[in-house]
Amino acid sequence: MTLTKAGADKVLSEDREALTLLLETSKAINSILDVDRLLEVVMDKVIEITRGDRGFLMLADRQGHLAFKVAKNFDRALLEGQDFKISRSVVEEVARTRKAVCSTNVLEDENIRNRKSVLELGLESVMCVPLVSKSGLIGIVYVDSHKVSAMFTEMSLQVFQALADHAAIAIENARLYAMAITDEKTGLYNHSHFLRRLASELDRADRYAESLSLLMIDLDHFKVVNDRYGHQAGDAVLAEVGRLLRCTVRSHDIAARYGGEEFALILPGGPIDAPAHSPNLPRAVFQGAVALAERLRRTIAGHAFAIPEGRTLQITVSIGCAHYPAEGLTTESQLIEEADRMLYEAKRGGRDRVAAPTEELVGAPA
Repeated sequence: MTLTKAGADKVLSEDREALTLLLETSKAINSILDVDRLLEVVMDKVIEITRGDRGFLMLADRQGHLAFKVAKNFDRALLEGQDFKISRSVVEEVARTRKAVCSTNVLEDENIRNRKSVLELGLESVMCVPLVSKSGLIGIVYVDSHKVSAMFTEMSLQVFQALADHAAIAIENARLYAMAITDEKTGLYNHSHFLRRLASELDRADRYAESLSLLMIDLDHFKVVNDRYGHQAGDAVLAEVGRLLRCTVRSHDIAARYGGEEFALILPGGPIDAPAHSPNLPRAVFQGAVALAERLRRTIAGHAFAIPEGRTLQITVSIGCAHYPAEGLTTESQLIEEADRMLYEAKRGGRDRVAAPTEELVGAPA
């Protein structure tokens, strides 16, 4: 198809816009270390650059199996079901060859037009590129369109591929960073990252006159689990506790494995409604943190933990709470020491307890 001068100028203008967007996107994604947020940004920019109607991004797991991570304008059931054959066949081809597929008119493309769902989906254009890093194929990005066949130009494919190359590096870096700050057994933050986050959250709370709570959580009689059922069972319990923590806390709370069978939760609070940032605040300021601790204690106590050989067991936890601001607490080490002191009080009170400053022990009777 021969383009008119106006059409050629329009394509050139769009290509320039795509290149500008590519440069801006490359700068933006290089600074994102959260994998989930990074994938969302990448997919949004892919749709913007290609002007596709919809798209998805898949990542490969350690076994090399591709799984959907982000989808835009797609029905999830369509992706997971058996109807969407065209994307699966294109994805399989790109994953196998590690070469991009670009069809600007699927009805005239000998490689695609005979595939079952082309007519059902009514697609005009399809593009799919691999995400490749030094370690190999890490995923694919797919977009398609119901628009005119000239929608995906050679330039847009080149820009798309360049974005995918930048994205692959950014995703790999984000994954490596996640591995560096994550505890392998529980999927929570590790001890060193917890200490960094506590310092930064304490600084933020002090700067903006906000409250902060720290929970130290210890599994009761965990040594008995390892001795009686073996370390595989102990690891299964630790992993499940990590999952329960992630399910219980708020999105902005910070959950970490402190060490061994001990966990920590940083709970950022809201603005302090007290004159002159008083260190002696009313109990109500921290009731939310104590309530969350008690909810977590009950959740774990009522949970059946699956361990190897098809068995289950029950465990309990003791929780110590510390709050900021408070008299004599100005550093992260002092806050940890106070939470540990409260944890000891919960243990001394009979375990399966929550203990907090100026609060009575709450939990199961002794």
